[in-house]
Amino acid sequence: AARGGAPGPNGAGGPGSIEGSIEGSAEGSIEGSAEAAAGEGEAAPRTDEGAGSADSEAAEGDERLADRIRQHVVIRHFVPARASGLNEVAVQAGDVAREMDLEDRVPAVCSALRSKMLRDLAGVGLAEEPEARDGAAVVFTYTLGVPAAAE
Repeated sequence: AARGGAPGPNGAGGPGSIEGSIEGSAEGSIEGSAEAAAGEGEAAPRTDEGAGSADSEAAEGDERLADRIRQHVVIRHFVPARASGLNEVAVQAGDVAREMDLEDRVPAVCSALRSKMLRDLAGVGLAEEPEARDGAAVVFTYTLGVPAAAE
């Protein structure tokens, strides 16, 4: 859900906005990520390069998932809110999880929504820190157009 108001200093298409850098390739990137994710269910060949190998692969997979979540939130929630002239948007973790078919990964969704990396990427501020740590009902409210340095 989004709330109305005047666009912030980084409004749609303005300097430093993410819309211009994402518009041209966003849909293809998300589709490519979804196709790549579909192939992630296959087992990777096992190597005997050390016990840390599996741990580092899992961490890399988690980071790719977090990147996909952040990109999805920017394109599906922040860009349309800015285009509508809104200055604040509320994003519910469960909505993002359902949109991305990640109902079993809600903690990862919450972590990506809480991340400073998302705020920096999108040029938004976190208006309120949710009381609950993780869960489908957790709502993150962002102010649009707030430079990361202002936080």
